[in-house]
Amino acid sequence: MRTLISAVLLSLLTASPLAMANGQPLKVYRFEDGNGMVSTLNAPTAGALVLGMEDLRGRLESRCAQLERRVENSVLTPARMLFAAVMPGGLLFTAISRERGRQAGAELTGLNQDLRELGTDLNYWRRHQSTVVVARAD
Repeated sequence: MRTLISAVLLSLLTASPLAMANGQPLKVYRFEDGNGMVSTLNAPTAGALVLGMEDLRGRLESRCAQLERRVENSVLTPARMLFAAVMPGGLLFTAISRERGRQAGAELTGLNQDLRELGTDLNYWRRHQSTVVVARAD
């Protein structure tokens, strides 16, 4: 369910720029509820959706690399222990650095999960490039 929601949200956010940048017209789906309310949903082509998801994947991978460096830099080494013991405020600096590394590790875990889900979505959309899927909540 989360995968479908992320794909639909991504399509809503990237529909106009990607579809028009490729010179392809947008498909518009119209929905009408029982009270006469009419809603429209722009639906990009599957190829445009794949391009947007690949761009998102690249940005997520870049962020993961930054977080990995932050986690590596927060590891307590003998040199850092010496710095913490000798320099005024060294213990405070080390504690803050370790906490930032812990937070980066937690964020990295979430991003890695998002990347796995995005990879699954990309595989699906690459296989079904001629099919557009639209979800509707009743």
